Amino acid sequence: MRWNSPWTGFATNPGTPVVNTTRSIPPTDSWLRNWRSGGTRRSQKLPKQKPASKAEPEPAAEPSTDQKEQLLSLGRNLQEAWDHPASPIDLKKRILRTVIKEIIVDINHVGGHIEMRIHWQGGVHTSLRAHKNKVGTNRNATEETTIELIREMAKAWTDKYIASLLNRLGLKTGKGYNWSEARVKSVRLHHKIAMYSVSSERAWITTEEAAAKLGVSTTTLRTMIRNRVLPARQILKGAPLMINPEDLLTDHVRNHLKHGKIQKTSPCNEDHPTLNL
Repeated sequence: MRWNSPWTGFATNPGTPVVNTTRSIPPTDSWLRNWRSGGTRRSQKLPKQKPASKAEPEPAAEPSTDQKEQLLSLGRNLQEAWDHPASPIDLKKRILRTVIKEIIVDINHVGGHIEMRIHWQGGVHTSLRAHKNKVGTNRNATEETTIELIREMAKAWTDKYIASLLNRLGLKTGKGYNWSEARVKSVRLHHKIAMYSVSSERAWITTEEAAAKLGVSTTTLRTMIRNRVLPARQILKGAPLMINPEDLLTDHVRNHLKHGKIQKTSPCNEDHPTLNL
C-alpha cells in the first residue's frame, strides 16, 4: 500500500526514489551576487538628494531707543551690580568677557612682579602690576614676617610657647588657622629652622636673661629700654624684646646703674599754683 505524505514530491515508500517536484533553488553564491547587483541597480535609480545648505544667520536687529537707555543705565550701575552680594560669579565673568578684548601679560623675573596690559573694547588700555609669588610659595603660605619671628624665637623658646605667643599677637597661619605646637613644628621643618636647645647659639638674650645679668628686675629693665638707656630689638609690636649682650656693658648703662634710677618728670607744671597744706 502506498501513502502520500503532506510533503509534495516525496514518497513514503522506502523503495521509491525521492523526486523534488518544486522549483530548483540556485546556489547560495549566485543568489547573493544577484541580490547585490540588483541592489546596486535599484540604488542607481533613486534620485540623488541635494546637500542641505546652511542657513545664514540673520543680522542682529538695531536696539531701540528704550533698549539703549536701559543698557546705559545698567552701565552706570555696574559698580553696584558688581558689589551686590547676590551677584553670581557667572554674571561677573560675562561682564568681563564683554568689556575686555585681550590681556597681555609679561613676567619680570628680575623685579619679581607681573606686568599686565588690559585692552578694553572701547580702545582704552590699562596697565597693572602684581607681585609674583616666589618659587614654592602660594597664597596659603605663611607670611615672611611670621616665619622670621618663628626663626628668632626658636633660638630661645619651645614650639608650645611660640604657638601661644603667636596667638596672643593675633597672627594666623597661611590658611587662617590659629597656631598650635604641631603647626609651629611643621613650619620649622619646612623652612629648616633648628629646634630650641639650651646650647643654641644666638646673638641676643631675652629680658629675663638681661635682668639677671645686670642684677635688676625685669620691670626696671623694661623702664631702661623705654627710656632708651638700653637698646632692644623687636620684630613685631608685642613680640619679645631681643637684647644684644654687648649693650649691657656700655658706659651709658653702667652710669645708670651706678647713680640709680632715672628721674621721672613730675606730672605737674611748674607754672601752676601749688597749695601749702
